[in-house]
Amino acid sequence: MSDSPAGRATSTRGLALRVVIGVLITGAFLYTLTRYIDWPRLRTLFAATQWDWILYCGVVYVPIYLLRAYRFQLLAPRLGYGPVLAIVCVHNVLLRLLPLRTGELSYAILLKRAGGESGITRGVMSLLLVRILDVGGVVLIFAITLALNQSLYKGDAYVGFIVAGGIGVVGVAGVIYFHGLLRLGGRVLAASIRLLRLDRSARVGPALSRVHAEIASYERVPWPILIRLVLATLVVWLLNFAFVFAIMRAFSVKVSVAQSVLGGTASVVSGFLPVSGIGSFGALEAGWALGFVLVGLETPIAVATAFGFSIVTLVYAALFGLVGWIWLGALSRQRRVNNETATDG
Repeated sequence: MSDSPAGRATSTRGLALRVVIGVLITGAFLYTLTRYIDWPRLRTLFAATQWDWILYCGVVYVPIYLLRAYRFQLLAPRLGYGPVLAIVCVHNVLLRLLPLRTGELSYAILLKRAGGESGITRGVMSLLLVRILDVGGVVLIFAITLALNQSLYKGDAYVGFIVAGGIGVVGVAGVIYFHGLLRLGGRVLAASIRLLRLDRSARVGPALSRVHAEIASYERVPWPILIRLVLATLVVWLLNFAFVFAIMRAFSVKVSVAQSVLGGTASVVSGFLPVSGIGSFGALEAGWALGFVLVGLETPIAVATAFGFSIVTLVYAALFGLVGWIWLGALSRQRRVNNETATDG
């Protein structure tokens, strides 16, 4: 975006619009959910919180972040593991706080500022590949669990298999043909811009040229690295479902591991959709409540634990994000010192 007054005004209006939409989405979801809350039962549930299980959740969160950083570092080898881990910590808290999943863009911006990529477009492409892997990993774990525990699921298991299978096929195809799809997307974008005659703009034309250049230079991910990405992704989501299980135990709600997977999947899927509000409140709880109602929980309990899950994950994300922000600041100061030393030398 331009640094001119007009550019800053446009950016401010865009941010304000996203915030307003996020607030409206959050309000709509929360209004709907609170109609199902049994407030005395909710107070009893939180009063009986087992704090040792909350701490276990934090223990599970650590390897989740370590593996998330490992995946991104495989795709951004110019940076060391430490800087990528710091970026992941900040990126995840911004993803939770900003509405409509706009926090996703922070990864590419932080990566570029840290010197991990020459342009933001490459960071976005790496993030897109990771998200495709995430969707595929979640769907695979869900499908296997559903196949082994069909009696637990109150929804239509047949429909669940069809949807999971369809998404899985699309995910696998997306990973295998990722490079070709990027090129196709670039051509569609260019054609759309020409159709709208935006290519004549002094800003759009050069920007489009840079995007084309970065797509053309984006290397295919080697199979050994892709296999490591897939394995890391599966472990990340197994740990996420272990986190769901621990949260339920923290609130003294007895669920099985299979229920944790089948119920937690809905909250994960809702998190992928660009309908989140401020702090991800609303859509996350709605997905969680729906998922656990489908595996047998009473609606008031499902809604109450949804809010508990959201609060605990937001607190942990904020703590990790603070550490990451401080870490990135220290790395930035160190780079400046090194650059000044090199210049003086």
